Amino acid sequence: MRVRTKKLPVEGWTAKQVLTLWRQERLRYEVYEDEVTEEEVRNNVRAYVRRISTLATEEYRNWVDELWSEILNDRHFMRQLMPSQKARRCRTMDKYMVIRIIGVLTAKKVYSVSSNVQLIFMLEGEEDENTYRPFLGLGFQSRKDKRQLEKILEIINRKRNC
Repeated sequence: MRVRTKKLPVEGWTAKQVLTLWRQERLRYEVYEDEVTEEEVRNNVRAYVRRISTLATEEYRNWVDELWSEILNDRHFMRQLMPSQKARRCRTMDKYMVIRIIGVLTAKKVYSVSSNVQLIFMLEGEEDENTYRPFLGLGFQSRKDKRQLEKILEIINRKRNC
């Protein structure tokens, strides 16, 4: 027999209705963890990208932390780095977006990567096939993302050249 489930809103139920469903074993509930805050996402992303700080090119070696701080302070990117409620794997941050950013930064010569396998191994610690690896070469889904990252790189390059 197949059990059908239906998500219902919590509001509008009386205690008697809930108890009746519970006694009939027709009540199921799932506990969701609290959503992560923006500050937690910032800290998680910083810790994650710090693993590849040794891959920064000579020009950006001293500026990678500041570059990521600029990215994480940008509202546009912060919204995209927040994990979605449907996420199964990335509950602390949207790793797919972080990987896309790293891929674009690699193309812009911020990181020097000999192979994507090496990069993913440094980030994830896994040698086998990884679900994030294909996202390295994809770039962004919108031009707005690319323009925003280019603006941030221009700011860092101006600071670097002063």
